[in-house]
Amino acid sequence: MSDDRNDATNQPPHHNPSPGPAFPVTLGGDALFRALQPALVEACGGPSCLGDIRWFRSVNQRGGGGTATAQFTGADGRVMPVVVKLPVGSLEYRWTVRLSGDGSGGDAGGGAGSGSSGVTPRVLAHGTSLGDNDLAWVVMERLPVGLSPASVSGDDVRDMLTAAARFERAARDVQPLTEQDQPKRFDFEKMMSRSREVIHRGVLVSGTEAQHWVNQLKAVHRVLPVLLRRWESRAVNAWCHGDLHAGNAMRRADGSMVLIDLALMHPGHWVEDALYLERTVWGREQALGGVSPVSELSLHRRELGLPCDDDYGRLACVRRVLTAACVPALIEREGNRAYLAAAMEVIRKNIRLATH
Repeated sequence: MSDDRNDATNQPPHHNPSPGPAFPVTLGGDALFRALQPALVEACGGPSCLGDIRWFRSVNQRGGGGTATAQFTGADGRVMPVVVKLPVGSLEYRWTVRLSGDGSGGDAGGGAGSGSSGVTPRVLAHGTSLGDNDLAWVVMERLPVGLSPASVSGDDVRDMLTAAARFERAARDVQPLTEQDQPKRFDFEKMMSRSREVIHRGVLVSGTEAQHWVNQLKAVHRVLPVLLRRWESRAVNAWCHGDLHAGNAMRRADGSMVLIDLALMHPGHWVEDALYLERTVWGREQALGGVSPVSELSLHRRELGLPCDDDYGRLACVRRVLTAACVPALIEREGNRAYLAAAMEVIRKNIRLATH
């Protein structure tokens, strides 16, 4: 089975302020996936069950995985459009199958989900091997509508955060959090040191702007012990999606929204998903349609009876400052000046609130 992508748990995500749309952009596919295709068809019940397979690579796709559109014929004769993914990391596979409603864990090839939580696409078939190859794969329903980050509305953002709350509730129902479920620790201090090096080299900014960054990073460093203590002592009260943005949200035909791409799921505090979404639009906050992700997600969590009665407002400020202070190191190669300026403004606005 392929390796998980969860090594980035709890770290400031790679800069990606404008995720691309979730639709095919490159037809064809790698020879490996074509070689595995006969075994995949056989595992699903033969060509009468899985056909018209077309491999593609999407804008958001990372790594060397394969994705295809296809047609799946169920036991009742109904033909459904589907998406095939392989290989799938063990963590993503486990959560994708379990949230679809199959509590078996999917160890037997070709298993079909017995139900659905409604928060992710329904899995029609899945397995952990193809022929002699030890790799996981899933066949999921193909949903008709994806969000375009270039035209996301306030209603889209609200629906995405409603979906995130429902997703967290479903994940807790599938696997209740225990004391053993702890997030990985990220070395913010080390990353901030790299940020200072980048600023001093003048790679991204110079002159007055560079001095402003030096001052802001010094201010963060002075209060870093307080910030780290507050962040590292946060409650672990949610299974976070870990990659919440418009490219990972899809609408069903009835208008309801589900989340896809579960490779970065991890235990953490619920503000992390809201802040991830917020961070993707730093410098162009109008893309959120006037919605505050943290406040909106807290509202929907309360409606579902999920915990959110701690001092989450200050905790959100803490994480904003820690993440923003790492931005120079994370975007050195990209050199996005607008995003860099927005990150400095995030520090300026939040550092006092984070430490009061």
